[in-house]
Amino acid sequence: MGNIDNGLQFVHVTDDDSFEIMEKKYLQALEEHPEYRADYLHAMYFLYWQYQEYENALIAIYQAIQCMRSPDDIPEYYHCLANAFRDLQKYPEAIEAMHKSAEASPFKAVSYYYLGDMYLESGNFEKAVAIFSAIVTLPLPNYEFSNEDYFLECTAYYYTEESDNILDEDYKEQRALNIYMKLLAAATTDTQRAYMHCVLSEFYMHYGHHLKAAEESEKACDLDPDNPILSFIE
Repeated sequence: MGNIDNGLQFVHVTDDDSFEIMEKKYLQALEEHPEYRADYLHAMYFLYWQYQEYENALIAIYQAIQCMRSPDDIPEYYHCLANAFRDLQKYPEAIEAMHKSAEASPFKAVSYYYLGDMYLESGNFEKAVAIFSAIVTLPLPNYEFSNEDYFLECTAYYYTEESDNILDEDYKEQRALNIYMKLLAAATTDTQRAYMHCVLSEFYMHYGHHLKAAEESEKACDLDPDNPILSFIE
């Protein structure tokens, strides 16, 4: 999240505060602690977004970008900018901002997942599919079920559940399987492998491959029979 917490120590916002009170506190902090201007504007983006004031959210995050204090904030801030444009249905601007976020992000699969999602929302199905497909080729970090891996799994889910009007079934099945197999190959513990075998079991069930589903379920149980994640395939 970049440096958002560094200046928030001076702002005491509670769940009981109204929108007006929270906005007033941030504006006061902007005046009293200008060195944390980017932090407060970043936080105000989320405040405006929460209350669906999308124009103000866009202004806040745009101004935050002008004064951000570290290059490490680029992926987060431009991701927020992309979301702000998307909320206003300004898809070309959203996609451009998401490209900037992705270029600077250490988590390429995460960034490109969101970029593909924005292309999908804009109606550019061909570009969305190309980006989702490219995610499969991105290298994984040392495997610890990071956010990047989670979004790879989400992308596989996209192929199996969310793209009925975009891709034919054979294409979706093969692409999703490729992603799940990549995650399985990268797993380093029996618990992680068991989890991925559970996911594969559900995947095969979805496509009617019942014998393969049973085989994956057995592999999961053999690896980690006491793990509670196995309950969802019973």
